[in-house]
Amino acid sequence: MCEQDPPGGRRAKSVRLVVARSCPETAPRSRVPDVTGLRLDVAERKLGQRGLEYYVYADDEVIIRTNWTVCSQHPESGEAADELELYVERFSCDDDD
Repeated sequence: MCEQDPPGGRRAKSVRLVVARSCPETAPRSRVPDVTGLRLDVAERKLGQRGLEYYVYADDEVIIRTNWTVCSQHPESGEAADELELYVERFSCDDDD
């Protein structure tokens, strides 16, 4: 089996399997570091060093990256992934959520 979606260990109503005589080599997925609580520029540098792609979600346009804090991430730290989502807020995270 070359691919499975969703990955093993998750519940799903359906599963997509890709089967071939030989599977193309893929780079191992990186373990996601915990970047919550870090300034956005620091988190981006840390993720870049690991070769992870990321997407930034904010309520406003992110212009000065040092003014933004990563409040949450998906997937969480320790999971294997090729990319992740960062949810940021300006200056600090609200504790009300």
